[in-house]
Amino acid sequence: MSDAQRFADRLAEVDALTRRWRLDRAYRAALKLKQDFPLEPKAHTLFHLLVCLTDNQQGVGGGLFYVSPRLVREATMSVPGFENSMAHGDMLRDQLLGLVRFRRSTRKDGMDLARTLPAQIAKLHSGDGNRLACLEDARARLLAAEGDPLAACDGHKLAHQEWTDLPAGKADPNWVHFNLVHWLRTSIELWGRNAPQTQEVMTLLAKTGDAPGAHGSNQIRIIRLPVIGLRAYNWLETHRSSRP
Repeated sequence: MSDAQRFADRLAEVDALTRRWRLDRAYRAALKLKQDFPLEPKAHTLFHLLVCLTDNQQGVGGGLFYVSPRLVREATMSVPGFENSMAHGDMLRDQLLGLVRFRRSTRKDGMDLARTLPAQIAKLHSGDGNRLACLEDARARLLAAEGDPLAACDGHKLAHQEWTDLPAGKADPNWVHFNLVHWLRTSIELWGRNAPQTQEVMTLLAKTGDAPGAHGSNQIRIIRLPVIGLRAYNWLETHRSSRP
């Protein structure tokens, strides 16, 4: 078996673990993959994604605030052509989402760093409609974290429309699904779980349940629980894995 095939097989295994939310196993497998294939861009981006989904295994090494920028620098220095590539933008986008997700546990200046990232990502993802729609989702999550859920709702709606306008097969179904999840959260925060605006999002969300890695109906029910739903989901989102 060629090195290229071995890499492709192992990448698929880590990707499958990630989509099934087996994040502890995926984290360790992605780290080993990056160590074994240091010149493969996808090895860097996938391990970095796991760092941003788990706050680098719940604060190990200082958490993602310290580790993510180092990993981005490592990729740009070690992988030919990585700097200013789409993959470089992917790492910065995942860094932005991670800083917003773990804003309560990371350094206070994590949000300051997060605010610098959208403009950089927009340049790197210029011309890719799927990635630019994902950036709109990330911007909306940043707005929600800054305390502006109304603007966040508008951003999520814009992202969904941008994906809808893409040619068939061009929108990443996972990205579409999770934009709707976060749109649902902000809609409930603003208008409540039974409001027409929230029901509109629920209708859209029901069509994305078969996306790879999508939340199941139980997690959507948690978000919609009266009083405690949003807090419960916030806890689940930031406690997806334990130390290895």
